[in-house]
Amino acid sequence: MVGQMLSRVLLHTSRCLLLSLLALLSFVPLLHAGFSVKGAAVMDGKGQPFVISGFNVTHAWLPQNTPVAINAAAAYGANTIRLVLSNGHIWRKTSIDEVLAIITQAKSLGIVTMLEVHETTGFGANSAAISIAEVMPYWLSLVDVLKGSEDYVMINIGNEPVHGEGELANWKQPHIDAIQALRSVGLKHLLVVDALSYGQDYGRLMAKHAPDITRADPLHNVLYSVHMYQVYPTALKVKQYFDDFKAIDLPLIVGEFGDEHQGSPVDEDAIINLAAQYQVGLLAWSWTGNNKENQHLDLAIKGDVDKLSTWGQRFLLGENGVCQKSQLTTSLLVELEQQKLLRTRCINSPTK
Repeated sequence: MVGQMLSRVLLHTSRCLLLSLLALLSFVPLLHAGFSVKGAAVMDGKGQPFVISGFNVTHAWLPQNTPVAINAAAAYGANTIRLVLSNGHIWRKTSIDEVLAIITQAKSLGIVTMLEVHETTGFGANSAAISIAEVMPYWLSLVDVLKGSEDYVMINIGNEPVHGEGELANWKQPHIDAIQALRSVGLKHLLVVDALSYGQDYGRLMAKHAPDITRADPLHNVLYSVHMYQVYPTALKVKQYFDDFKAIDLPLIVGEFGDEHQGSPVDEDAIINLAAQYQVGLLAWSWTGNNKENQHLDLAIKGDVDKLSTWGQRFLLGENGVCQKSQLTTSLLVELEQQKLLRTRCINSPTK
């Protein structure tokens, strides 16, 4: 009799413990695969800090150069490329098969692909541009290709999606709507939001509204991207912007920048050196493919891996540049044969 009573007590206690454990677990957020955000840091799928380091690849209007650019990224030690896509509104539509081939090539070299659609550039001022909402059908067409790629793909919803600070209404809520739409179809990727004012955010508004956007994401998995050109001619301007995001403890990258822009100076040394200090990721514009006015922004002259421009030498080989600072994600394993292609151009980069 005593034994039966003891058994009942133990059974009841076990059930209570199990119910308590289940109740506790119900308040723990579900983890998701791939890149995630921890405060101001980006973490890879293995939970290791990941500082983005690489350059833009102008696939939309120069697709024939993309395979060479990806191999060049590997040779100079980059861990990420930002790939310019087109939904067909301005340039030839980037097909699903193209997207798959590019992210597969990059993945084989341990390189992360950040995808972006370029047709949103300057919406509201650029008559050819389209809104973030108009880009969404293209993203949704890629769902089957993108599912499961969270360890090596990031989604930059739209390039420089509005032209000025007065366009806040066309920037904030449309991004929230886009993020929730992508989550609703099961995409768990790190999502990237470009700043206002052609990406340069001269009014420093993005940091003020970023917390609202992050809260609106069910996964709280958003990275913010500023483009630093002539609005950032001094170290003070760069530092102020980095401090804005440090204060709100949300992640920031410089998704585009150069050594000058449209005849105006850019403090590229301050951007590169302060980014190293603040652990802010950098993606230079661009491997090749610029028009005559902006040809100085080509990292490689005519896309030749052996002929870096002054800008290319600074960013790829210079102090705190890609060769010196970039580390591959720990989430991807590179086959031995492919490893032979990594960092082959970094011999002459600084070591301190």
